[in-house]
Amino acid sequence: KTRPLVSLQKKGASEMEVESYLLALLLINALTFSQLNLAVEAAESVPLSPSDDFSKELKALSRRSRRITPPSPRINAPVHFRKKSPPPSPRPPPPPRSPPPPCRWRPPTPFG
Repeated sequence: KTRPLVSLQKKGASEMEVESYLLALLLINALTFSQLNLAVEAAESVPLSPSDDFSKELKALSRRSRRITPPSPRINAPVHFRKKSPPPSPRPPPPPRSPPPPCRWRPPTPFG
């Protein structure tokens, strides 16, 4: 009766190992790309010599990685980034309402 319990525990442990392995890979990938982008920005800020192939390769790699990742949506963009909204167009005044129809209601006549 204890055998299935042991096999379940082993299965849980292996799934946990797989999840931690995937998480580690994801973190390494994210760190690598962030470091790569930092290195490229540093290389771009320094004037390049024509024989500097390494920085050119870094730039090409960063351009590829930038193409793959979608741009993050800007929720609250600073004021100077917002597009200026066009001035509201003057609306024509609403047409005058026709007078209400004459009242046709009459009080009920008492039966008698």
